[in-house]
This record gives sequence, structure tokens and C-alpha cells, in this order.
Amino acid sequence: MSNGNYVVASTSWDAADTTVDVGAVTWGDGTTGTSGVVAVGNSLTGSTAYARVGDVAVLANGNYVVNSPGWDAADATSNVGAVTWVDGTIGISGVVTGANSLTGSTAYDQVGGGGVAVLSNGNYVVNSPDWDAADATVDVGAVTWGDGSSSGHRLVGSVSSDNSVTGTAAGQGGSLRSGFDYVNHQLVVGRPGDNIVTWATIPVAPRPPTIVSITPGSNSLTVVFTPGDNGGAPIDYYEYSTDGGSTWQRTTPDTTSSPYLITGLTNNTTYAIRIRAHNAVGSSHASHSVSATPFSPVIPATGTNTPGAIAIALMTLLAGAGAVLVAARNRTHIRR
Repeated sequence: MSNGNYVVASTSWDAADTTVDVGAVTWGDGTTGTSGVVAVGNSLTGSTAYARVGDVAVLANGNYVVNSPGWDAADATSNVGAVTWVDGTIGISGVVTGANSLTGSTAYDQVGGGGVAVLSNGNYVVNSPDWDAADATVDVGAVTWGDGSSSGHRLVGSVSSDNSVTGTAAGQGGSLRSGFDYVNHQLVVGRPGDNIVTWATIPVAPRPPTIVSITPGSNSLTVVFTPGDNGGAPIDYYEYSTDGGSTWQRTTPDTTSSPYLITGLTNNTTYAIRIRAHNAVGSSHASHSVSATPFSPVIPATGTNTPGAIAIALMTLLAGAGAVLVAARNRTHIRR
């Protein structure tokens, strides 16, 4: 995977109680590796015969999705199907359930049976052509968008018209066609059977802003930036870092536009400034780092003039040149 870790898919793995072909997916640390016998304690597994858990789709961000169309529900309903999102930095262990996966609700829904489409932005789309509607209309089909980020909303529980774009007529599921509009952040689903195209706006985390300039002040820095795309949801605030991204602070009060004044800094100390945007989905990646140093303003020296001091100074300066100073009240003339 892009983060250096790996997964091992074992669709024909049998459980310890000899239940056949329950399937297992085992996460491994790319640095230290993993060893031992595949088990529920170190892998994501099925729990019934022929669940065949193990079809893995790796996401662009290093996380992954396990697609199990043949998974049976806990109440033994056959082939409802399940799709499980997994954090690629830590993996997951235990059995597939409705609490950790997107599942079907009726026999042979086979959620994920049409495959999992991986999007270039790290998200994914689950295609379920055999899904049955809540009113028992068979095989209307469903297309479900999933947030693949580690901080995103998890797809768990049953597929429904609330979390998916669905067909409307029996047998329509096989003809559903989907795509993702990256410009407008929309999942687009075509239903050729009734000549309808449906789209749903899917907000994602915003794109990172770009720092244009930083103006130093006393104990402060004014950051001018250009915002990135908002990801389909309004920017609610920005965050900034003064140490190159190690720690972050939310702007106070909430700032949604440029510029932003960072205060409370120490003069003559150099700071590595980065900023990032936040919307309802989460935070953007950080901007590039720009170094800047606040400083105290230079105050011109002030003083008082002693009467005659200027004349004395000029007399001393010019005496050797044969010049004669003649002072008259507030005016000084030089006569050669």
C-alpha cells in the first residue's frame, strides 16, 4: 500500500472450528512484518461457511476496503453481503458484522457484488446490482459512496435509499451506471431503464490553501493566502501552525477568508508558518511552509537642543577653514 504496509487476502481460509471458506484478510506492518497462524485475533474474517472474506480494494490514501458479497448475516440470512473499510495504518481484527461494515438486509442482496470502484481522491463507490428495496422489490440495485479518509464518516449498517442512490424497478440494478464528478463533487448514477440520471453532491475535505505573503509586525505575523477548493462544503474555519505543522491551532475568532493575523509571538524568533482549511468533512492538507520573523519597530531617537549648541559645533567645525559665524537670534549665517 502507499503507506508501506500490506494486506494478505485468504478467501479460502477455514475457521478454527473447521467452518470452511470463511475467508480472512490479515494486515501487516511494512517495517516489522507479521507472523503466526491466521486467526480471528489478527485478521478480519467471516463467520459462516463460504463467506469468502478477502476481496481487497486498496485506496489511494493507504487505507483499504474488504468486499465480501457472499457474507451471511448474524441471523443466518444468506449472501446479504458486506463491505468493510479499514485504516491502513493499524488494520482490523475480528469478524465482519453490521457494526463495522456496510451490509445488505435481505437474502442475496450481495452488497458489493458489482465491485468496489476506487476513486483517485481516496474515496470509493460500492456497486450492489442485486440489492432489494425495502418494499421487497427485487434487484433494484444500489450505488453507495464511501469516505475513504481516516477521519471520515464510516459506512456501517444496511444499504438504504438514505445512504445510496438506488434503482426504482425490479431488475434495474444490473443496468445502473455510476461515475464521480471530481469538479463538482457529485456521484452521478445513470438508470438507462427509465432514462434518468441522478446525482448526489458528496462533500470532501477541502484542498489546501496557498500562502501568498507574510508581513511581520511586533509580536505578530499577517498571513495573506489564496483558498483552495472548498470540497463541496463551506469552509467554517482555518487552522495555523507556527512550527512547520507539528502542532495546530484553530483561528480565533473563526476565520473564513484572507488575511489572518497571528498574534502572541516572540519578536526576533523565526516561525515556520503553515495553514490549512476545515469544512464539515475535515481538514485539508497543509499549505507549504513559509518562514517569517516578527520584530519590534525602530523608534527614531529624540532629544532637546541646547541654545547655542549648533553654533558652537559649527564654529568648531569651520574655524580651521577661516569661516566666521555670526549668530542673530534664531538664525545662523556663515560668512567667508
